[in-house]
Amino acid sequence: MYKDGGSLGRSPTMTNNIAEFTAFIQGMKYLNSTYLKRPVTIKGDSKLVVELVNGNWYSKKPHIQKLLGEALQEMGYHVKKVTVLWIPREENQEADQMSHEVDYE
Repeated sequence: MYKDGGSLGRSPTMTNNIAEFTAFIQGMKYLNSTYLKRPVTIKGDSKLVVELVNGNWYSKKPHIQKLLGEALQEMGYHVKKVTVLWIPREENQEADQMSHEVDYE
């Protein structure tokens, strides 16, 4: 698990789906910066993000399509192979706790 202590921002247009996608993209950018050359498994509790990046679901919303495109682009850079798995939020307590530690000031 990677924790950078950052915030995704706060605005009227920020939704949980945008936050989840943005966090996924930032995580992929971090992995790409390490030039990791081995397969990586990412576990996430956002069913929307996991199913979209795996190609199992489709979104008609332009802002989600844009984020999906960026996520897929990041997945194709330096990391050899990325597997993205969904896990229930109840099984992802550490990440859920970290998401509540945000300083909104």
